[in-house]
Amino acid sequence: MISLYFYKLSLPTFFKMATNYKIAFIFLTLFLFLYSSSAQSETIQQISPEGDTIVLEAIALAQIAANLEADYIKVQDIDKLYKNENLDIHDFDSIFKIQSATIEQNKNIFEEKKEYYSVREINNSLAEWNAFEKKATDWKELINDHLSVIDKDLYTLVTLNKVWELTQKEAKEQQAPPGVLKSISEILGTIKKANRELKDLQNNMLKRQNEISKVLLTINDVLSSLKKLEKELQSDYFSLDSPPIWQAADSTLSPKLLKEYLLKASDENIRGVKLFFESYQKTVYFHIFLFLIIWLSFFFLRKQSVILIDEENEFELQQAKKAISRHWLAALVISMILSIWLYPDLNSTISAILQLVYILIAIIFFPTYIDKKIRPILYAILALYFLDQLEVFFPVEMFFSRLVLFLKAFLAAWVLFKMLRSQDIVAKDLKRNKMGIVLFFMRLFLAFLIISILANIIGNLSLSVLLCNTVVIAIINLIIILLVVIMLNRTFIILLRTKFVRKSNYINNHWQRSEKRMTMTIFILALFLWLKGILNHLNLYDPLIEWITEIGQTSWKVGESSIEVGGIIDFFIVIVLTYVVYSFIKTLLDEELFPRVKLPRGVPGAISMIFGYVIVAYGIFLAIAAAGIDLSSFGLMAGALGVGIGFGLQNIVANFIAGLILAFERPIQVGDTIEAGTVMGDVKAIGVRATTIRTFDGSEVMVPNGNMIANDVINWTLSDRKKRRDIFVSVAYGSNPHEVLALLKKVGEGNPNVLQVPAPWALFEGFGDSALNFRLRIWTAMDVGMTTKSDVAMGIYDALAEAGIEIPFPQQDLHVKSFDPTVQEIIFPGRKKKENGNTENKGIRGNEELEDDD
Repeated sequence: MISLYFYKLSLPTFFKMATNYKIAFIFLTLFLFLYSSSAQSETIQQISPEGDTIVLEAIALAQIAANLEADYIKVQDIDKLYKNENLDIHDFDSIFKIQSATIEQNKNIFEEKKEYYSVREINNSLAEWNAFEKKATDWKELINDHLSVIDKDLYTLVTLNKVWELTQKEAKEQQAPPGVLKSISEILGTIKKANRELKDLQNNMLKRQNEISKVLLTINDVLSSLKKLEKELQSDYFSLDSPPIWQAADSTLSPKLLKEYLLKASDENIRGVKLFFESYQKTVYFHIFLFLIIWLSFFFLRKQSVILIDEENEFELQQAKKAISRHWLAALVISMILSIWLYPDLNSTISAILQLVYILIAIIFFPTYIDKKIRPILYAILALYFLDQLEVFFPVEMFFSRLVLFLKAFLAAWVLFKMLRSQDIVAKDLKRNKMGIVLFFMRLFLAFLIISILANIIGNLSLSVLLCNTVVIAIINLIIILLVVIMLNRTFIILLRTKFVRKSNYINNHWQRSEKRMTMTIFILALFLWLKGILNHLNLYDPLIEWITEIGQTSWKVGESSIEVGGIIDFFIVIVLTYVVYSFIKTLLDEELFPRVKLPRGVPGAISMIFGYVIVAYGIFLAIAAAGIDLSSFGLMAGALGVGIGFGLQNIVANFIAGLILAFERPIQVGDTIEAGTVMGDVKAIGVRATTIRTFDGSEVMVPNGNMIANDVINWTLSDRKKRRDIFVSVAYGSNPHEVLALLKKVGEGNPNVLQVPAPWALFEGFGDSALNFRLRIWTAMDVGMTTKSDVAMGIYDALAEAGIEIPFPQQDLHVKSFDPTVQEIIFPGRKKKENGNTENKGIRGNEELEDDD
C-alpha cells in the first residue's frame, strides 16, 4: 500500500513536501526500493512427488515465446502418448473381460466339484489357479505402472498450468501485447484440456485396478480353499475312506458312464490347452525361437563332431557323436528343459503332453545305449504313462479306477524289479556312488508299491493313490532326467573338444577338469529336481522348506547382537562363493586376459594379487553382514582389537605389507629364478604371508615376505631370462692354442640353445701344471642352461678327439732313493737292488698302480 501511495504522488508534489535535499534523497531511495519490490514476480511454493519443495514463478516476458513452443511440444507429447495407450488399454479390456469370465466360470466349477476332488485334481487345480494369480498380478502391475506414469504427467500439467497462470497475471500487470496474452490463454486452454482427459484416464485406470483387485480376491479365495482341501486329504491318509475291494460295488463299470467321463475329461484337456496358450502365447513364440537357435547350434555342432579325434577317450567321444547325430532330437530335448523356467505354472494337460514327448524320445534314443533284453522297460514305462493318464479321467472312488490303480502298481513294480536286475540302463552315465542313490530309491519305491497295493485292498484309497502315483511319477521323471543328463553330458563332451571352445586357454589346459565339474553340476541339479518332484507329490516339499526356514530363524543373543542359524549358514555360503569368485577371476586374468595383453613385467601378478585382496576383503565384509553381525559395533570392536593385533600379529602384518610392496615394486614375480640366502629356485607364488620357492631338487620353501624385502635377494631373471654358463677346458702341452680357441667358439656357436647375442666367448686363461687352460663362456636361456652346458661340453670333447688334441690328466714323477730290502722284495719281487740303493725301475709314475705277486 505504501508503494502504491508513493507511486500516485507526482515528483513536484513530493519535492514540495521535502524542504531539505537530504530528506528528499532519502524519500526518493525509499520510493525506488518500494516500487521495485512491487514489480517483482509473484511466486508459489509446490511439493514435488519426491517430497521436495519447488518454487514456481512467472516466466519473464522476454522468455515467453521460447517457453510457449517448448511447453506446447511437451503437452502434445503427453496427449499423443495416452492416445496410443488408449488403444492398448482397449485391447487389455477385451482380454481382461474374457479372462475374468473364465476365472468366474472355473470358480463355479470348483465350487460344484470340490467335495469330490482327489489329491491329483487338487494339485492340477493349484497349478491352474496359480497361473490365474500370476496373470492377475501382471495385470495389476501393468495398471499400477500406468497410474504411476499418469500421476507424474498430471503433476507436470498442473505445474505448467500454475506457471502460465502466474505468467498471465504478470503479463497483464506489465501490459504485455495482446498477441502475447492470447498465446498464453491458448496454451492454458490446451493444458487444461489435456489435464481433463488425463484425469478421465486416471479414473478409468482406477476402476480397472479395482476390478483386478476383485479378481485377485476371488483367486485367493479359491487357492485358500484348495490348500484347505489339501490339508484335509493329508489328514485322511491313514483312515479307511473306501470299502474293501471285495465289498466294492462294480455298478460304476458301465460303458455309458465311462464314455461320459471320457468326454468330460477330453473337454477339460481341451480347455487346459486353450488356457495354456492364452496365458503363455508370447512365451510359446519365444520358446519356438529358442528351439530354432538350439537346433541350428546342434546342426553345426554335429558337423564339427565328425572331425574330432580323441584316442584316450574314444569310446566316450563315439557315444557323444551318436547322441547328437540326430540334431533335431537333441535340440528338442534341450529346448524342452526350458519349460521349467518359461512356464512356472503348467497345467496338468500340458505337463502330460511334455511327459509323453520325453518318453517317446527316450524310446527312440535309449536303444543305442542299452541292451536289447531290457528295452521292454521303455515300452512298459510308456504303458505306465497311459495308465496314469487313464486314471485321471475317472473319479478315484470308482471300481474301474481301483482296478486301474492295481494294474498301474503291479506294472510299476515290474519296471522297478527289472531295472534293479538290469542296472546297465544307467551304469554308463552314472558312477557307482551315484548309482547307489538311484538303487536306494528304487528299493524304497518297491516298498511304497507294496503298501499301495495293500491299502487299495483294505480300503485306504487316499494312501494307495498317493504312494502309487508318487512312484509312477518318480519313474517317469527318472527316465526323463536320465535322458536330459545323458544328452547334456554328451553335448558338453563334443563342445569341449571343438576348435572354437579350445581357443580358450583355460578350456584348452583344463578341459578334463571342466568336463568333470560340468557333469557333476548337471547330476546334482538333476537329482535336486527329481527329489523336489517326489517331495512335491508327497506334499512334503513346502513343509520341509518351512521347517528349514524355522531352524534358520533360530537365534541367540551375543551381547547386543542377535545371531541366527541361518546367518551362520549364509556366512559360510558367502565364504565359499567368495572363494569360487576369487578362483574364477584369478583364472580368467592369469589364463585368459594376461596372455593376450602385453603388459610390463610384474604388472599381471600385481593386478591379480590386488584383485584377489579386494574380492576376499569384500567377501569377508559380505559374510559378516550375512551373519547378522552389526558392522558398526564390529567396527568399534575392530578398533579395540587394533592395538592387540598390532602387537600380537606384527610379523604377519609386516609380511602382508611386504607382500604388497613386492606386488607394486615388482623386484620378483612368479616364475623368476631367485636366490634368497641359501635357497635357490623358481618363485611359485607370492602369497599374503610368504613367497613360495621351488628349489631345483624339488622341495618347496616358504620364505616370509619380510625377508624378501629386508635381506639380499639375487634375481637371476629380473631383466631377462639369460644366464651365462662357463665351461673349463684343459689340453695337453704342445697343442696349438689358436686352434683350440677357434674350435671352442665353433662348438659354442653351433649349439641351437646358445644365444648369439652376446656371442660365445673363448678365452685362453694360462699355463697350468699339466695343461693349457681355456674357458668358454656361453649365454643360454635360464630354463635350458644345464642341458645346454652339458651338450656343449660333449661337443667340445668330440671336437677335441676329432682334432687329435689330448685332454691331459695331472702327472707326477716319483724317485725312490732307498728303502728296506724286505719292502723292496714285497713291492718289486725278483728285482735286484743297485749299488746306490735305487731299484732298476727308476722312473715310476706317481699314478701307477703297484700290485704284489699275490
